[in-house]
Amino acid sequence: MRPGWRAPSSRLGIRFSKFTAGSAVSTTVSQLVLTTTYGWIGVGATLATVLAFVAGAVPAFLINWHWTWGRRGRPALVREVMPYLMITIGGGFAATSLTAVAERLVVPLATGRVWQTVVVDAAYLASYGVLFVVKFALLDRTLTKRTRTIEPGPASPGQVNAAIAAS
Repeated sequence: MRPGWRAPSSRLGIRFSKFTAGSAVSTTVSQLVLTTTYGWIGVGATLATVLAFVAGAVPAFLINWHWTWGRRGRPALVREVMPYLMITIGGGFAATSLTAVAERLVVPLATGRVWQTVVVDAAYLASYGVLFVVKFALLDRTLTKRTRTIEPGPASPGQVNAAIAAS
């Protein structure tokens, strides 16, 4: 082993496994929406990707918030929800761009909507595959931060007398 290197904690491995399972669920939902809207209904790749992104982002947040990072209660808007949204929306923009490019490239080459759908689905899935580890690292860093608590110092005799009088 290299000096300074340490193995990832088992907690990190468990969180990564849970994140992987949650991502599998949200990816399945996204892929179903993408395939349905693009392949069967016939909407454009950009709109289909946006719909798929939203459909997958909702279960991903709920699963990861509660199960992966074990959070309870109401999420802190600025410290937890906003970073999640920025990370997730960044991934959504990447997926949308990649699927739009794939559609432009494949439409003239592929005969039939089935092959076009396969290529667009593959581009969508590939974009999320690339971002998967980056997203986990950023979310893990954001959602495992604990607020610092200030340890109380020794109480002065006046504080002790005030606390006794108050009780």
